[in-house]
Amino acid sequence: MSDHRSHRRNPSSDAGLTLPELLIVVSVIGIILTVVGSVVVVSLRSAGDVEGKINLAADEQSLQYDMPTDLASAAIVDTDPSLTPCGAACPADVVLGGSNVMLLSWSSERWVDGSAIEADTNVSYYFRPTPDTDEYQIDRIECTSTEGGAWSCTSRVVLASLPGPPGGGKFIPGDTEPRWVMQVSEPLSPDAIADDDFADSTTRKDAQRVVVTINGRGGADGLGGGSRQVSITAGGVLRGELEVNATDNAPTFYELPGDCGGPITLIVDNSELLTKRWHHHHHHNPTIDHGDAKEAFPGYKLKDDPPHDEPDRVANVRRGLREFIDALAGTPSQLQIVTFSDESHVLDPTGGNGWTHYVDLTDRDEVDALLDLIDDPTTITASGGANYEDGWFRAFYDPTGTLQEDIPDLTVFVQAEFPTVDRLRSRATPGVIIEGSPALPPPGWPTYNPEGEFDENGTYFSNGTDYSQIAFDRADWIADQVRARTRIVGVGAGDGLLDWLGDPGAPYDYQYERGARQYQMADQEYQEAKYEKLDKKGKWKKSSQSEYEDNNGDENPNFRIRWKSIKKKDYDKKNDASLDDSDPEADGYRFAYTDDWEWISEELYQANNDADFDDSDPEADGFRDAGREWVNRDSDAMEWYPTETESTAGGYRYHKVYTPDGQYADPPSWSWVMTRTLLSRLVTGGDQAVEGTWDGASAQGANASENGAYTNGDVAEIYVPERHWPFHDHDDDWDRVPFAMRTIAMSECGGSVTMSATLPGDVRPDAYFVFQATEFTDNDGNSLETEPVYVATDPIYPARAIEFDPPTDDHHWVTIFPSEKDYLITQYDVAATPWTCWGGIDELGPDAMETVPGESWPGVRVRIANDVAVSCQLNLVETGS
Repeated sequence: MSDHRSHRRNPSSDAGLTLPELLIVVSVIGIILTVVGSVVVVSLRSAGDVEGKINLAADEQSLQYDMPTDLASAAIVDTDPSLTPCGAACPADVVLGGSNVMLLSWSSERWVDGSAIEADTNVSYYFRPTPDTDEYQIDRIECTSTEGGAWSCTSRVVLASLPGPPGGGKFIPGDTEPRWVMQVSEPLSPDAIADDDFADSTTRKDAQRVVVTINGRGGADGLGGGSRQVSITAGGVLRGELEVNATDNAPTFYELPGDCGGPITLIVDNSELLTKRWHHHHHHNPTIDHGDAKEAFPGYKLKDDPPHDEPDRVANVRRGLREFIDALAGTPSQLQIVTFSDESHVLDPTGGNGWTHYVDLTDRDEVDALLDLIDDPTTITASGGANYEDGWFRAFYDPTGTLQEDIPDLTVFVQAEFPTVDRLRSRATPGVIIEGSPALPPPGWPTYNPEGEFDENGTYFSNGTDYSQIAFDRADWIADQVRARTRIVGVGAGDGLLDWLGDPGAPYDYQYERGARQYQMADQEYQEAKYEKLDKKGKWKKSSQSEYEDNNGDENPNFRIRWKSIKKKDYDKKNDASLDDSDPEADGYRFAYTDDWEWISEELYQANNDADFDDSDPEADGFRDAGREWVNRDSDAMEWYPTETESTAGGYRYHKVYTPDGQYADPPSWSWVMTRTLLSRLVTGGDQAVEGTWDGASAQGANASENGAYTNGDVAEIYVPERHWPFHDHDDDWDRVPFAMRTIAMSECGGSVTMSATLPGDVRPDAYFVFQATEFTDNDGNSLETEPVYVATDPIYPARAIEFDPPTDDHHWVTIFPSEKDYLITQYDVAATPWTCWGGIDELGPDAMETVPGESWPGVRVRIANDVAVSCQLNLVETGS
């Protein structure tokens, strides 16, 4: 037997293609695949959108069956992913292996045989993998225990075919919170006066509201329902004695099918790259011929060329920020703007210097102050390096390196070109390096000295001017931590070329080894017994096993066994395996060791050697230690041992050992990557982000210019306001940035109407209001069929949005009336001007709104469209004032 295998080379050969032929084939295939791929992607995106809307409707039906009742019943709401509805004593039929999303608990009395029995109920909305697929599902598991007894549980699927963690993240049962599918708000205390006055165990049942938001299932990544949500709200007030027919204080549920409202963060590049056209950045890459690149891509510039001035990106970024604020002014959104250059800053119109600052966009004074700050020339200065990492760090982490509790619902990243600084070199203070963030890379990456000059022994991995792979990787790591919890949209440059450093070339040394052999195994032989006996003439003749055994076998000198070698296949066919352990020779077949020994590996020896024989007869089991013997041929070596002898003669070999201090290094691996791909990787974690589609002059609406508009804001993930190859020095489309920013804002709140009530001096009433949309018509006054939609406001949430989905891009009209409950009517009167409405920051005139008479209080009829967010304020005065 041998432990070696021979390796042969195929003696045949193929002339194959010549190099020119091969290049032609590759080029043609690339063109064909690009066209076919584009057609397929467009088709699939459209199909995904339709599928998502169907899924969303199905999800609404499934959730409305139980969840409102569960929320109304719950005394305790717990979102700890490690919990189960039956503790550690779950019945065998309860399928777990996932994470709790929302555990609702309450106690009640049940009458059994005339007696009241205490019953505890737990309902868990439980997220877990679907068996045998890559999809997930949410089960509703209800468990009941009476008088402290064992749990009895039932389970059913309420949402199926759900996606796993975004970006291919890992799902850890009992630890991962599936916020990308379902989010549960923390209920506020009934008498809360601040956003963090949460209800405790004694008041949670009377809490203001528990909001559950479930993302619709999309037919493709980020499409078709994934950006739409079903929201179910359970609300209540302080409890007291109620009449049997009372309804004022009953829990109320409102379906809010939109996304408008909540925290939003803009991360804005404020580096010197805002004032320069891109130029190709090359990190000492000897494999790239710059002359060829310059000929292939008009506009290509070497990094040593003087910078090329271009149209004012700064002005367009400033306009973009204004458009975003204007579009969302009046909506129940909170906006934070983080800018970054060498380090990050947060824009605070109050003049504060806190780590974070969100502006309430329903407060028009704060909105005006923020707009003034945007116009301040010291706000957007376009100076310094581009520290992506510090901008993302401030947006999502506390200075201590802890992930913030309140992650924005929407994150918009505005990129000038590429990152040039990382937080290892520069960062805002206070601010630590995040524990667990990417470690320092091994030598081989470009390094710089403190002056930003290339230095092979430098201590920094970015210089503030050139593209830094480390700076991107560290920023991308932060994005990985939050992609499951926020919608990310990117706006920025797209036509630049970068040298993407896929592998810096790891350092290594050579390790020499010497071959040896030490262990042996005896050859095995398969044998068949030949039974013989002596005849009267003294010659051995054939006998049988039975005759041999009847005559006492070997004890009788006239009988013997002679073992004959046979083939293994015959042994396998005739041997009785059932006898092998007790008496392996009883059936007349055996295998035995011969006196021929062959060399084997230590691993084979250790796996088969029987230590029981080593002292008495170490060779009895067919394995032995023959002592280490150095070899002179590589093929004779069974084991290899390190040696200081640097030799390549027979019996010696060497291989690479990668070490940070190695004196050799592999060549670096570089590739060209466009800056639009860089933006896609940061925003989505991959290369196939959905780009904003710019339509020509046919596009209409408030977010359209005379030259066009972006038309796919509901699904677009990146907006690249630059032309594709080729382009000329004078070409630049950064005047599209403001339209991109407005389109993103309208993808959140377009078609919505934010409702609120106000007393003189912009004082919010200390009361609970309900606003109802009662009529929906087209621009010609034709009634459109729609279900009534409600929204509620209170002192904690004084403004709430009703989001509509007008069927076309035309304007439509909606009529909304406030609640007319007795306790409100007796406490407040309508002001002389009952209603004030705005479209963003602009007050609407009579052509866009009108007051509608009501039984007690008037309503408002207001014009809405997909490209505007309207806010309406019911103006009240206290009765008798």
